[in-house]
Amino acid sequence: MLFTIMSSETCDLALMRRYSRTAWRLVDAYHRGLGGVLANYAVRKSKSHRCVTDALDREVNQLAVERKAEKKRRLARLPTTAHRLCWLRSLT
Repeated sequence: MLFTIMSSETCDLALMRRYSRTAWRLVDAYHRGLGGVLANYAVRKSKSHRCVTDALDREVNQLAVERKAEKKRRLARLPTTAHRLCWLRSLT
């Protein structure tokens, strides 16, 4: 394995600081219970120095609730399991 050491000789100090701020924001987003895509969205929209703000946390949680409700509505429109099994059997 090849490991790259981040030092002032290999990369710019501003780049290291930017990476560090992003990492702290991701840690804070995961600590607040966000995961995956929602955590990345919160970090991109974050303007705070080291954390995801409460207002942004509320906005992202609202997005998660809306996505969950949309998924539930889509699943409700699908036929029941018995109908799906009959349909699958008719294909064979």
